[in-house]
Amino acid sequence: MPAFKFLTCLGLLGLTSHAWALDNQTLVEQRGERLGAFLSQEADTRQGTLEVSQSGRASQAYLTQSASQGDRTRVEQGGVGNFANVTQAAGGAREVLIDQREASQSHAYVYQGHGQRNAVDSVQRGLLNEVLVRQGGDDQRLRIEQQGERNQSNLFQDGRDSAARLRQVGDDHVQDVLSLGARNEVELLQGGGANRAEVDQRGDDNRAAIRQSTRQQEAQLVQIGQRNSATVQQNSHADRAQSVNVRQRGDDNAIQVSVTGAGNRLDLQQQGKGNSADVLIGGDDSRLTLAAQGNDNEISAVWVGDNVELGVEQVGDGHLLQAGLAGAARVSVSQQGAGQYAAISQADAGNSLDLRQSGQGNRATIRQ
Repeated sequence: MPAFKFLTCLGLLGLTSHAWALDNQTLVEQRGERLGAFLSQEADTRQGTLEVSQSGRASQAYLTQSASQGDRTRVEQGGVGNFANVTQAAGGAREVLIDQREASQSHAYVYQGHGQRNAVDSVQRGLLNEVLVRQGGDDQRLRIEQQGERNQSNLFQDGRDSAARLRQVGDDHVQDVLSLGARNEVELLQGGGANRAEVDQRGDDNRAAIRQSTRQQEAQLVQIGQRNSATVQQNSHADRAQSVNVRQRGDDNAIQVSVTGAGNRLDLQQQGKGNSADVLIGGDDSRLTLAAQGNDNEISAVWVGDNVELGVEQVGDGHLLQAGLAGAARVSVSQQGAGQYAAISQADAGNSLDLRQSGQGNRATIRQ
């Protein structure tokens, strides 16, 4: 088996002294198979640049920048089976660019230590590409774009006031996001077929938005904390089922869900006080399950379609349920506590309703 061809650069290309000056640059270009590049800039560097361009097969690039400010790292790979590993230790205002638009079976791993105003921008096209990013600190920015088939992205952010934008176009993509801290934003866009998105946010005042289109999409969202908000939108252009699973724990959280297509499945759970859920569904043969525990929670559901099922369970005081269904629907509602109110409207033939309220001062308005 042929061995890798490695090129190692410490500080600046061809320099043995510490790279502590401003605007240091290292550029390496390699063409062929089984290429390797190791680039490193030591601590106290400012506005340094590391760039690697590799074309061919089974290339590897390792780039390291330590405790610096304003650094920039760029990796461009083309071919099959390439690997890029970028490490930026504690620092700030740094930028990482990963370009694998002409590659397949490529892997990009990025680690940014605790700092502020760091950014990662990654673009992949082709088959079986993977991006893994870990960012620590405040005011971080991340953008990942993947096109093709069976691509995967994994993101971990730990800090405050950070934003992540992820976009996947094609089939069988997977997005997995874990966000810790406060006032963070996550946006995911998936187009194509059989895509899956998982978002886990832990902290206060976070926002998440998931948008999926075409067919057989799956979205799972977990938010733990106070005053978090989430938006889920699924648009299907084929008769392929989509599913949404949302769990919120804490007070004053909000969720908005919009789904079109046939055979959709939604499961929403909220635990805490003052939470709200708004659901809009268009399509047949769909099923929605809502569960709320706590006080003063609100649920609003609007449904257009036939042969649908709606199940609602609210436990606590001061809950509000408003549901409007235009089509044949089966509705089951359970409210336990005091001061509950349910308003349900069913505007078609063949409907069924099972409403149970236990406690004091409960009210219900039903129209069929």
